[in-house]
Amino acid sequence: MKKLLILLFTILLTNSCIEETPVETYEQYFTIKQWTWNPEHFYFYCDVDIPELTKYVFDHGVINTYYVASVNGDEVLYPLPYDYYERDASGAYRWTEQSTCEIYPEVIRFITQYNDFRNPPVPPALTFRVKMMW
Repeated sequence: MKKLLILLFTILLTNSCIEETPVETYEQYFTIKQWTWNPEHFYFYCDVDIPELTKYVFDHGVINTYYVASVNGDEVLYPLPYDYYERDASGAYRWTEQSTCEIYPEVIRFITQYNDFRNPPVPPALTFRVKMMW
């Protein structure tokens, strides 16, 4: 019995000494309507300023990015990079659209790139979701 009490006291003492730090979170939707062409790398991009994406969050946090779509009226999140394959009536692939991003402290660059186009079309408005935890 004495050993059990010592064990319980040790567990309580150890747990009371652990300092729990609260977890910070951030979540935001971004709809990109204006794209900029990068002729060197053949993609469209848009830089989004996110002051909450500090150097500390960049180095120690978790950053998730998603392409947001609506399927049968429900929101669907596709983790980036996301590839969309366009097919013709016979089922053959016509072209691919890829959405991805580059993450820097305080900025996320959303990128959309098409293959099989010499002069790719400007992407339509696309919605992305950023979730961070640190």
